[in-house]
Amino acid sequence: MRKVLAILALIATQGAHAQLIANPGVLPSNTLVPGNCVQATGSNSVDTSPAAPCLTTTAAAGLYLPLTGGTLTGPLTVAGTVSATSGGSATLFSGANYGGVTMTDPTQTANNRTWQWINFTGSFQARAVSDSGASATTVLAISGGQGGGITGITSNSGSGAWSHTGAMNVSGQLSANPVQGAGYNWLNIAGAANGSSPSITTGGGNTNVSLSINTKGAGGVTINANTAVTGNLSAGSATITGGAAVGSSLTVGSTTPAVVATGEQAFAKITASGTAPGVGFLKLAATAGTTAGTCKIIAYAGTSTTPVTIVDNVGSGC
Repeated sequence: MRKVLAILALIATQGAHAQLIANPGVLPSNTLVPGNCVQATGSNSVDTSPAAPCLTTTAAAGLYLPLTGGTLTGPLTVAGTVSATSGGSATLFSGANYGGVTMTDPTQTANNRTWQWINFTGSFQARAVSDSGASATTVLAISGGQGGGITGITSNSGSGAWSHTGAMNVSGQLSANPVQGAGYNWLNIAGAANGSSPSITTGGGNTNVSLSINTKGAGGVTINANTAVTGNLSAGSATITGGAAVGSSLTVGSTTPAVVATGEQAFAKITASGTAPGVGFLKLAATAGTTAGTCKIIAYAGTSTTPVTIVDNVGSGC
């Protein structure tokens, strides 16, 4: 008689090796419901009386895997991959030095269908994978581990922006660099402990790196507290509602600082404007002096458009 036996598992017993048989249809002298299991009682005999759906736990040990359906309540070890498909798919996979899950949405366009989470080369990565699996773009990589600590997080938002909603607290320094690598200037924002001052610092490939704060339209920069300026400050228009301490020098009328020492104030030479500063204000200006090549300092006050000369014919080459 022709016998077709599908062997699904081996169950170890103390006296013999019990063999689990998934019923393919008809066994000798017995007809079982497909999907039910029987257990071998010897080398050439099976016990069909307790035939029941697979996954029934036996007195010996282990679980019987079903042909269809059922729930596995114990561990499952698979040498290949485990896939779940229903239009889209999810596949568990592993190798000698990696493990992960692949998720596919077949409704997307070519090479935009597949994503992976993978633990690989010492980092936990989220990456987009080509349809063939030959290439991948990592968008998030977390390095380190529980024992040694997290040593870094690298992200890549490609051609789009990384948008975040809600507060974001940074316990370290925050650096902005248009392109990673040498040849670019950057901005660093850092907090400080009590008693010290937080800082905004520029750096990069140039010897001197300025910081530009650009506003839209007629907007200005408003500083609402006492501000100490220890380097060069260039401003087209600045409104300071608190006190301002200039620790070095001040140049007015030019974005290029004059040659001035600490405590000195320089005025760029202009043509007298003939305008009044307004009620309660006085303004000073440096204009051409009476003698060629010299400068003079003039003042306007209140609503008067007539300047008053403070000092004339100062210097040469002015």
